[in-house]
Amino acid sequence: LNRIDHPQFPDTLKEVVYQQSQFTTVQNGRIYEVVPSDETYLAIQSEIEHRTDSGIIYFNSKEYPKYGKPWGKVYGHYFATE
Repeated sequence: LNRIDHPQFPDTLKEVVYQQSQFTTVQNGRIYEVVPSDETYLAIQSEIEHRTDSGIIYFNSKEYPKYGKPWGKVYGHYFATE
């Protein structure tokens, strides 16, 4: 959602998710195999309603992203702001 709101990224969720070379799960096809849990849907709904940490644009599961300023680590994911 933060990328949709950001002027440097596409304006729709589908365009953001499928933007070339952005998400490993799209590149490796896993996006078509994973079934989101009820907890995932609750987290999405909460974010839509409350929009926390709107400055976070990048994340990575192994280390801080190459872009942006490190923000913090949550459950094994490293997040960065602009």
